[in-house]
Amino acid sequence: MINSLILGKYIFNFLSTDEDIKNIVGKKIFPLVVAHDVDYPFIVFSRTNVNPSYLSKDGITQDAVIVEISAVSDNYNKSCDIANAIRKCLELKKYKDDTIAINSIKLNSVEETFNTDDNSFIQTLAFELIVQ
Repeated sequence: MINSLILGKYIFNFLSTDEDIKNIVGKKIFPLVVAHDVDYPFIVFSRTNVNPSYLSKDGITQDAVIVEISAVSDNYNKSCDIANAIRKCLELKKYKDDTIAINSIKLNSVEETFNTDDNSFIQTLAFELIVQ
């Protein structure tokens, strides 16, 4: 059984235990949504796509999962620093336990935007994870 739908728990753990990330955002790492009263900077992430591979007649052999992680700050340079720390934390990482096997994490794309509603700089990194 491929458990890619619980991947968010692992992403949260990877990010929240990384010392460089903790030094910048502390514990402000959120799945999907951020409360309105959270101060900058912070990280928010979500799974945006799961593409199963049916490479055998026995069923699914792996999932290619896209996870988007956004570094949000009221300072452009800090948003870039957070994005760089996220990349260092995740890129090319592998992980395996009794529940999940993450065979690879590769950076797929990066986009930067500015939110005029709250004057925030947003660096969004999309990673492709291969999960078995």
